Amino acid sequence: MSSSSRSSRSRGTGTDLSGVSSRTRPTTISSADPAFEQALIDRNYYPYNRGPKPNNWEEIREQLARSRPSLSPSQFSDGAFGDFQQRNDEARTENAVESNVFTTIRGGPVNQSGQNAKFNHLEPLANGISAAQPDYYNGSRPAELHSDVRNDLGRYIIPYNDTSRPMLPNHFTELKGPDGKASEMKRQITYDLGVGARGMLEMQSYGRDGYAYDGNAYTLGATYHSGTGSLQMYTMHPTEPAQPGGNPQYHTTQVGNFAMSDSAETFREGATWFRNSMELAKEFRDKAIAQANEVAIARCGEMFEASADEAF
Repeated sequence: MSSSSRSSRSRGTGTDLSGVSSRTRPTTISSADPAFEQALIDRNYYPYNRGPKPNNWEEIREQLARSRPSLSPSQFSDGAFGDFQQRNDEARTENAVESNVFTTIRGGPVNQSGQNAKFNHLEPLANGISAAQPDYYNGSRPAELHSDVRNDLGRYIIPYNDTSRPMLPNHFTELKGPDGKASEMKRQITYDLGVGARGMLEMQSYGRDGYAYDGNAYTLGATYHSGTGSLQMYTMHPTEPAQPGGNPQYHTTQVGNFAMSDSAETFREGATWFRNSMELAKEFRDKAIAQANEVAIARCGEMFEASADEAF
């Protein structure tokens, strides 16, 4: 991996909040407001297909397309698909989509996940916007990460004030019912992915003098709109600042689009990609956690040796 110096203003946060006082911050805007998207763009978090694809884009697509026996025709029948179609047609609200439709796509049950609660512990990605509140996310157990890393990076990897809940989220899902706005969902998933990509960059750069950029994506997400039966899959990855001393740039890329309510075949394909994406995101988290733990353990050893030398 290559690295470049972190901005002294950002203090390794990936977000420059300097020069903004609480007196001058604008009224908080939500993802329902089109201005929300521009606030993210102004902080270098770009909606999908506006920037370069990640270097591992083809590799990710190959990983997501791996077959899953649980979704073979013998395991997920045409009759099961008919049940899904009916539940999707009957889901009139976002809550109904989440409880009666999305669970079939996701498969069950999934460990270390959370849903529909505001991320109230993280530094904001941009000024004046509401906190991220993904409909569904996947993370890891806090106990898996060395306490020093959690203390150092908590504002970028621990979503809630309740620090026992899953951390380092890097897989997100946003859902809409038949009357939900696709434009709002687009803004929501961009925000979610930004939270995840920033946290992964901080983790992978832990212990370095600068941010570690390799051009790869380690954060994934999806949107599902029950009105169109459309499942769309995304990645987000960071690249170096556009200007020396600036903040990282984050780019969203669409990696797949599936008409889930069209046929049993398209459902199986889309559900395969979605379930594989959750597993791939976990692989990325596990590797980042192991790497950061090695740094923290080495630091503890150096501190112990220094204390021992002082004692003598």
